[in-house]
Amino acid sequence: MLLVSIHDVTPRHLERVKRIRGALTELGIGHVTLLAVPEFHGQESLAGCTATTHWLRRQIDSGDEVALHGHYHRQLGTLPSLRARARARLFTAGEGECLALRPESTQAMMQGKQQLENLVGCPVRGFVAPAWLEPAGFRETLRAQNFLWHEVSWFIERLGVRPQYDARAWSPVIGFATRTRMRLWSALAWARVSQPLLEKVMLENHPIRVALHPADWDEPLVIKSARRLIQKLVVTRTPRRCADLCLGDRC
Repeated sequence: MLLVSIHDVTPRHLERVKRIRGALTELGIGHVTLLAVPEFHGQESLAGCTATTHWLRRQIDSGDEVALHGHYHRQLGTLPSLRARARARLFTAGEGECLALRPESTQAMMQGKQQLENLVGCPVRGFVAPAWLEPAGFRETLRAQNFLWHEVSWFIERLGVRPQYDARAWSPVIGFATRTRMRLWSALAWARVSQPLLEKVMLENHPIRVALHPADWDEPLVIKSARRLIQKLVVTRTPRRCADLCLGDRC
């Protein structure tokens, strides 16, 4: 399987998200997972933008899947440990929302699931933390909210009714960092030097994930690299949604 996801689906990013989805269609990607944020940075609401919600509904009707991608996509409060602070500093710029969650804020964030379901008119079964940063034990929070799958950097996990029914699929994610020029060039270099790992994954038939962000489509070099990568992968892999992996028999 080839699992392509588009992150940060919000009103401010809608036009770029639509361009990415159009480009993926041209490349033969018929099914993707769209990661939506109900209240991006606390400054805009999906509920207040009918253009975004209508587009999401149309994409669901055409076969795409919508998953919850945090509630605010922004860290609120102080991180609880040195390890959490190091992870947030290394992998994101103030957007490690889930690492800072406390019991009282967890409930508020998970209300985003119900809000998103009401907007798109169907169940939301998956969760992807901003920057894939989850605190220890977070799967139990997700299980309590009836999520059926989640993903982190190196695997996707199906969440069973009880922990003994959980199942993981090793699935490396290929993404492009565009926050700074240094990160951009590092990501492009990694896309080239990681070919042996990619070949190993393809040989062993593990699912491969490609994650695209709105900012990626502002960078011609990223667009070129992403197109080249996807063109190579679709030759031998079937584009599917994350739920197709986790709710089928592959996890």
